[in-house]
Amino acid sequence: NKVVIQPGLYSKIEKDINASHINNELFIDAVDYVFFGEVYLEYFLPKNNKAIKTVENYLSLKNMIEKQFDGKLEEFWKSLLVRSQYFNKPAVYIAREDSVTNVILASIKDSAARHSLARFVFNHANRNEDAVKKLKIVDLNNNVKTIGQVIDEDAGVVKVIDFWASWCVPCIKEGKKLEELKDKLGNVKVIKISVDEEEKDWRQAVEKHGYSAQRQYLIPNKEVEKLTPLIDLSGIPRFLIVTKNGRIAFFQGFAPSATAEFLQQIEYAVSMETSTTNENSKGLPPPPWK
Repeated sequence: NKVVIQPGLYSKIEKDINASHINNELFIDAVDYVFFGEVYLEYFLPKNNKAIKTVENYLSLKNMIEKQFDGKLEEFWKSLLVRSQYFNKPAVYIAREDSVTNVILASIKDSAARHSLARFVFNHANRNEDAVKKLKIVDLNNNVKTIGQVIDEDAGVVKVIDFWASWCVPCIKEGKKLEELKDKLGNVKVIKISVDEEEKDWRQAVEKHGYSAQRQYLIPNKEVEKLTPLIDLSGIPRFLIVTKNGRIAFFQGFAPSATAEFLQQIEYAVSMETSTTNENSKGLPPPPWK
């Protein structure tokens, strides 16, 4: 059913907006409101395009917001439209020259709100992506590398990072499905990272299921503890899709069994151009936080 915003919630949102003028960081991290807003906004998304939130979708949502809200509430929902995606798909906006982020930023009249959102865009996603890439993993020859180093070893091609475990039945099923899609994936490389607590369980599973020795890694328990909050690793299997330039395009990729959506995300990652986080990106206001 369509979500209806009740008057009482308007009042609560107004209080949060007022709080944001006192403490922008508090409002930026209001995760509950971000996810509530994401559900509300996604009600309006085209039902046949759940896998990828295109620029056109978000421009449409921007127009919808402008019709339904005004003043500070309008700016709140526009900001939330961008923020909701940065918890899962930070590179969606960074990769496009006609980034919807820039369009939304330009439409926000209040300079404090605009700068707050711009700071969020630059800081939130980059902090998580960089932190993920610094985590250490171990290969079958006991070589220690970072996730970032492993990603860089296959520069120029799209990568799928598959987080799995020997005891996880759905992980094994999705791994087989991923293997079945090899021809459709073309030059896409698969990096498998086990979260097994015991190294022997990981090694036995690799041998049992006939996995290639290439790109097989184990992430130590202490590194799993760091990873979990960075990508909200609440369950496995979990798939990250990385662009040919090494950016994480999807932190919550579809499972291979959802073949159409999974391949659509791969296609999107293939098409992404070089995307670097740049505080002088076209359309962004000057950063006031330096």
